[in-house]
Amino acid sequence: MTRCNGALRIIGAIRVETLLSNRGDCEDYAILKYAALLEAGIPKDDVKIVILKNFFPNENHAAVAARVDGQWLILDNRTLTLVRDTNVTRATPEFVLDHEGVKRFNWASRNRRVGS
Repeated sequence: MTRCNGALRIIGAIRVETLLSNRGDCEDYAILKYAALLEAGIPKDDVKIVILKNFFPNENHAAVAARVDGQWLILDNRTLTLVRDTNVTRATPEFVLDHEGVKRFNWASRNRRVGS
């Protein structure tokens, strides 16, 4: 078994368990949303899992970012709303996970850009 197949099995197990139990943590929901958006046909370059450092409470949090019409929207299970990445005020992005792997978040300019 390749490492990729093992990762896909883990993701599949998390998705099924989260759906069947109707509960999970932020990472479970982020993985579920990430996979669902890819399966719905959103291009893989336009979907990311973002690890955020919340200011209050002081903790790490996972959410999904999707690029729609050139703007990055944050899908956060805590708020249940779509928020533009430039409007996120209570957290700082730390890491981005996508089909290319894990990267430290890069501030491309004065404006936040999740995919940069």
